Amino acid sequence: LVFALLGAVGGLVGVVFNAVNVRWSALRMKPAFRKRVHPLTEVTCIALFTLLTSFPLGLTRNLSADSIHAMFESCDKGSGQQLRGHLGLCTKDDHYAPASQALLLELGLAAVIRLMQTILTFGSPCPAGLFVPSLFTGASIGRLVGTLLQAANENHRYFPRDVEPGVYSMVGAAAVLGGVCRVTISLVAIMLELTGGMTYIV
Repeated sequence: LVFALLGAVGGLVGVVFNAVNVRWSALRMKPAFRKRVHPLTEVTCIALFTLLTSFPLGLTRNLSADSIHAMFESCDKGSGQQLRGHLGLCTKDDHYAPASQALLLELGLAAVIRLMQTILTFGSPCPAGLFVPSLFTGASIGRLVGTLLQAANENHRYFPRDVEPGVYSMVGAAAVLGGVCRVTISLVAIMLELTGGMTYIV
């Protein structure tokens, strides 16, 4: 049920992205906008906006691919000394970080910030990707949901097994990428490449 809800959320995020990006691109293509804003100026402003909004959070400050992998992974032996630990996803003693307000806020803000950056950047004169930012947004949402479920399960045991936030992060990433890009078969190949295994893909 939670996976289905994550899929619905990913679809809604895709709807928001496509609707806002289409309107923003239409505005950007108007002659009045083109006359007032030079492409070099536009790219410079986008780069400055991306820099200023990415730097405050550890998740957005690092390379997106590294942060995505960190959100996908579990907190096992040695994870506290790796990027997962530095990002606050795992504790120094290799346990999952508690569902603190700071962690949940950072995951939520990271998703919103990266979505805003993607909307602003995609279609601009500078080369801009869509797959990795979509995966990052979904991974942040999924990790947030997984962290909340893990905290709830520890107190009330809603699920017979332990909750792995990384699995929810994978599902969230796939859901948002599917919602934004409307991809199906290629999505499976992308997730297989990112996770490096067939366990969760199947």
